[in-house]
Amino acid sequence: MKNKGFTMVELLATVTILGILTITAVIAYTRYLDKSKITAHDTLAKSAYHAAEEYVMDYPMTTTFTLSELVEGQYLENDKDTQGNNSCKGKITREVTTGEGLDVDNYEIELCCANYNYTYKFPGGTKTKNTTCSIE
Repeated sequence: MKNKGFTMVELLATVTILGILTITAVIAYTRYLDKSKITAHDTLAKSAYHAAEEYVMDYPMTTTFTLSELVEGQYLENDKDTQGNNSCKGKITREVTTGEGLDVDNYEIELCCANYNYTYKFPGGTKTKNTTCSIE
């Protein structure tokens, strides 16, 4: 007489395979979330750069200002982190370089959002990781 059903080894193999697939999916999802947070912060920095350009058109003598000033002046929609809960701190420094009869505005944007501390340089778009946030 033959038993109908699965053996303990077959069930154990199935559960093991499902566990491995679940762990792989969780790891992939976590990486996806981390990557999306970084992309959101990069987008905030680019938006701050464009807002800073507009701000300087209205206040041409300004060389240093903050993200909150851009938000208050309605040059930037918000300064929230990727979850929209906490405000990010940001300091924008503008430096004008002159070359061949043309002035170029270079912006350095220091962005601090929770555990995300980077300095962006525009118009080049480079970014450097900061160990701590120096913005008060």
